[in-house]
Amino acid sequence: MISRMAKLSVQQVRNLAKSIIAERPGGIRYSALVQAVSQQTPETPKNTIHGSVWNLDAVFPNEIAKPSRGLFTPATRSGNDVVVESAEQIAPTGIKVKESDFYDPFAQWLKNDLDEVTEVATLGGAGLKSKWGTPDVVGIYKPLARSHLINASGG
Repeated sequence: MISRMAKLSVQQVRNLAKSIIAERPGGIRYSALVQAVSQQTPETPKNTIHGSVWNLDAVFPNEIAKPSRGLFTPATRSGNDVVVESAEQIAPTGIKVKESDFYDPFAQWLKNDLDEVTEVATLGGAGLKSKWGTPDVVGIYKPLARSHLINASGG
C-alpha cells in the first residue's frame, strides 16, 4: 500500500518554501517555487501553496528578500543589516542582460513568427511617467489591402 502525504498547513508550506529558497542562493522565481512545493507535497492544494508563498518576503523579512518582482532570494546578514543578494542576470557568456534587450526580438516575434500584429513598436522605460504606465511592446493588427481584394472577388 502506498502511503499518502497529508495536506500541509499554511505555516508548513511557508517553512518548506523557506527551505527551498535557502537552497538556491541565486534565488527562485515565484512559479518555480510553487511548482517545487507542489511536487514535494502533491496532496496540498495549489491555492493553499499560492496563498502561503506570495508574500514570504514580508512574513520572513530577515530570511527572505524579493529583489525584483516574482523573485525570492535568501537574505544575508551583514552586521545588523539584512543584505539582499543581487538579482542581476548574467548570461553564460558573461554579458549582463537587461530586460530592454528583449523588447525588439519580442516585437519581431509577435509580427513575423506569430503573425499576431502587422505593425509593432518597442517602447519600454517610463515614457508615460510611471513605472507600469508604459508597455514594453505595442502592436496593432491592420487588415492588409490585398485581403480586401480577395474577399471582394469571392476568393
